[in-house]
Amino acid sequence: MAAFATVDDYQEWLSGREGTIPLAEFDFWAKRATEEINAVTFGHAGELEEPTEAVISATCEYAEFLLATHGRENIASISVTGHSISFDRQSKDGVNMLRRLLANTGLLYKGACD
Repeated sequence: MAAFATVDDYQEWLSGREGTIPLAEFDFWAKRATEEINAVTFGHAGELEEPTEAVISATCEYAEFLLATHGRENIASISVTGHSISFDRQSKDGVNMLRRLLANTGLLYKGACD
């Protein structure tokens, strides 16, 4: 699957700002962001004939988030006997970011916006 945003989209999204993703690496991070967006939208974003501006912007912003948080552990605690795993704010922050960016697109499951 192709990413929802290209290097050209990223440069346009930056609007003259300094980006955090080296242009040579953007496709990698954009594809990871696209996978996450598809997961959060239950594949609806991937069904679009062309990505909307909101989806392109979400891809660019989330790709920067993924790079910034790359290598950090998502698991805050594990309890073997109780079989529970707690995730840190990083995972929640990423989902909340996508909810904010895609909230008015009609692509999210209604429960994801509540």
